[in-house]
Amino acid sequence: MKKGIWVGLVILLVSSPAMAAPVCLERAQILRVLEESHGERVEYVGVVGTGEALMELLISESGSWSIMFTPPIGVSCIMAVGTGWQKKRNMKGSGI
Repeated sequence: MKKGIWVGLVILLVSSPAMAAPVCLERAQILRVLEESHGERVEYVGVVGTGEALMELLISESGSWSIMFTPPIGVSCIMAVGTGWQKKRNMKGSGI
């Protein structure tokens, strides 16, 4: 499959409210597409298990977000996307 088709597929799935399956590409490609199409950048990174993979949370200023999973083979997959990302605020009396 041509690179342009993959990029189009990523944009389509990342912009849809519900993803049916993960979209996987080279990490650099996914980062570029998410930056250009949604303004998302890596904000949080964590190691899964004892180094089995890297989990990254990309967030835009408008509140869109994506979770990206990258195993050692180097191909990254978008596992979830959404909107309305907010930093947690302590709301007095709410228990949150």
